[in-house]
Amino acid sequence: MHPISLLIISCFLFSILAALIKFLSDFIDPIQQSFFRNFLSVIILLPLILKQKFFVKSKSSFKLLALRAFFWGYNDGFTFQGLQSNSSFTSNGD
Repeated sequence: MHPISLLIISCFLFSILAALIKFLSDFIDPIQQSFFRNFLSVIILLPLILKQKFFVKSKSSFKLLALRAFFWGYNDGFTFQGLQSNSSFTSNGD
């Protein structure tokens, strides 16, 4: 497939994800939304990760991997905060 078509498919899937998160924010707690979003990502990516014969080639790539993990955690924290504030706006006070 061409990279442009993959980019369009990715944008379409992320827009579906955003719509589902907004729709389910009344029914599912933000912590559960964040957990299942990350859990499904791990399930999808785990076979690809385990297929690799090595995880980190050298010490320089280990630093890069640690930096990526830091930013992923930072981004996940912002995602959780956004979900939490979104659920407080849409809550009906029950």
